Formats: sequence, C-alpha cells, structure tokens
Amino acid sequence: MGRKTINELRMGWIECYEKSSLKGHLFCGGVGGPKEIEGNNKLQEAYELGKQV
Repeated sequence: MGRKTINELRMGWIECYEKSSLKGHLFCGGVGGPKEIEGNNKLQEAYELGKQV
C-alpha cells in the first residue's frame, strides 16, 4: 500500500473513529472480483495478519 493510500485511509476513516487504528496492511494487486483470491498466497497472508489483530 502506498504512502498516499495509507494517508487517505487515515484521514478518511481512522481519524473519524477515536477507537480505530491501522494495525497493518497487505497489498493484493489484481484481486478485484469475487473468488479472484482463490489459490493466491495473499489469502493466507491476510488470514495470518488478521490473527495478529
């Protein structure tokens, strides 16, 4: 995730809710539709990232 994207997320969402914070990020380029993630190793990375939250 680029610096601009993270800043936009921070300004547009995170700062609106006082209890929210960005815990991590994972770039999954080329995944935009239903079931496109199937068979992609990013799915496991996302799962592991979610377990850390």
